[in-house]
Amino acid sequence: MLKKILSIGFPLGILTVLYGWATSGGIFDWVYEANPNYIWKTASEMSVPLIWVLNIIMVCVFVYIYAKVEKGLVQKCRVQKGVQFGLILWVAMYMTGAMDDYLYSITAHQVIAYHLVWGLVLALLQGIFISAFYDRGLPFSCCSGACSTSPKSEKLQPKKTTQKKVIKKKTASAKKK
Repeated sequence: MLKKILSIGFPLGILTVLYGWATSGGIFDWVYEANPNYIWKTASEMSVPLIWVLNIIMVCVFVYIYAKVEKGLVQKCRVQKGVQFGLILWVAMYMTGAMDDYLYSITAHQVIAYHLVWGLVLALLQGIFISAFYDRGLPFSCCSGACSTSPKSEKLQPKKTTQKKVIKKKTASAKKK
């Protein structure tokens, strides 16, 4: 299990840091201008090696948690299981963090909203990544409708008739004539 955790967690940790740098450090860098802006460290104050190490450890913990809860996830394909797990991560990490920011600190509202949206996207991507590589026995995609857990989808599937039922119906109708 450790090998699986590390083989999924290490690349996902790298992707997580790259996602953060591309979004918060690039595309959405306006977030650092939101007042009050004294909550942010400057680039020279950040410990880049620690960012890498802690993110890799964090996602390895996510993989371990996924291993423990994946049997309880109700979806039948890797993408939907990943989305479900990603939503759990988002609620546990980003919603609680945003709530704490709002309640206990002087953080700009647009920063809190940004963290909620940014965290949702990241958690969903992490959940899908973990699920995609953790259980390869499941189908990856649910495009065929195989993942639907609603009873309605079962009603939409054509009923399978066996050869014996068809023969019985033909002989019964022939006897009536």
